Amino acid sequence: MKTLNEIQQEILINANIPKNEINDWIYNNQSIVFDFLVHDFFIGLSYNISYKRITFLLRNESKSNYPSRKIYKQYFDFIKTCYPQFDVSVSENNFSFSCDSNYQPIFTEILNKTYNYLKQTQSIEPIINIDLLDDSLLDKLLNSNKHIGIKANDFFLSYARDNNLNNVVYKLCDNGFIATEYLLSTTVFKKIELEKYDELLPYFPETFDCLNNVIFNLEKPKLNSTLEKNLLIIFSYTNKSNEKPFERYYTHSYPFISNTLLPNTYIVRIADLGGAFGCHGLNTKFDTNIEKDIQKFIKSLASLYKINEDKIVILGASSGGTGALYHALLGNYKTYSVDPYLGSEEYYKGKDPLYLKVLAKDIKENFLTIQKTGKHDAVICTSKTSEFYSDIIDLKARIPEIKIIEYNDPGIKNHPQVASKTNYLAGIIINNLLLDYKIKDTILDF
Repeated sequence: MKTLNEIQQEILINANIPKNEINDWIYNNQSIVFDFLVHDFFIGLSYNISYKRITFLLRNESKSNYPSRKIYKQYFDFIKTCYPQFDVSVSENNFSFSCDSNYQPIFTEILNKTYNYLKQTQSIEPIINIDLLDDSLLDKLLNSNKHIGIKANDFFLSYARDNNLNNVVYKLCDNGFIATEYLLSTTVFKKIELEKYDELLPYFPETFDCLNNVIFNLEKPKLNSTLEKNLLIIFSYTNKSNEKPFERYYTHSYPFISNTLLPNTYIVRIADLGGAFGCHGLNTKFDTNIEKDIQKFIKSLASLYKINEDKIVILGASSGGTGALYHALLGNYKTYSVDPYLGSEEYYKGKDPLYLKVLAKDIKENFLTIQKTGKHDAVICTSKTSEFYSDIIDLKARIPEIKIIEYNDPGIKNHPQVASKTNYLAGIIINNLLLDYKIKDTILDF
């Protein structure tokens, strides 16, 4: 007696479908399943040997302006027209019918009709098993597809990191592909266009917007017309291998800081779009305009809300601190940066877990190009026990205008604890910067 896997492979061969354009798998040892990646969503069909039913499914909704539900409905009507002899059962995201007779020939025929119909009316995107993906195939896909599915045992950004496949991620990022979905053991990568990052807004909550190619969230104050307006821009720290772009590129840092700030302070949190896990607000090989876009974004916000340059502070911690410090120095803004990563080669022990090799320039090299003019204050908080301490001190030696708050607490053992232990300082430092109170180099011992 043939196994379900053997039957499935026979169906696949007889249906004459290229292996790289379909996802085939067995569910719970009782269903033969096939899925197509149509644009950025999945349409699947399966046969359950216990219930003797063929089921057709819309697995997920498109987030790229494709009318996935309408496309699925049209496909449903097509199948009904082809097989009027079957009584169809319909639910919200699937329809099915019984097939009590020898199911293999009819299922093969339906699979073939499905493939040809979707191929003719839509765009079937490739789904590649990672074991079959080589450089030549990847290069071909990068040059000819809007979406690419990579099948592995885990979300591919995590899988690649754990299986020495960083080069695959580098190639994807360098060609503008970012991971947008993980479903059916398949990570879907979407190609984004330069200057069109607003295409990623559907992957973020409705409270987000896009300006100058920067995706952001705005927290408006209750305005007092007698007081001057202020602006706090917070950079996200990004280190999470999450399948959702929103979770991966954005962190809602300092969630309650509005309670401690001067009145009339707008708070803007920006997503760190770029690369696989974010780019620390720096240019990537794919997009060499990220830094210019962020600088334009800051100026646009100031103009839009009529905020003076000296009433702008940029805040960030860790990788967010990197972006905050860099852009404040670049654009001559005030900043409070908490233990920023400045390119320590020892910290990641020769590995690249955040795929930072997609950056256009090494982080250390980026900071070597910065020259502080002394116009506005730049404050860095760090601790002697942080792995980044020596790099921060080296930066101060080169740019003496930077002020250092050295926070030494027995509870701080390493870099990740600096931000959490010093969280309460943020409001104090930012208010001082907004009020133009000068901050000096300070050592706080506890």
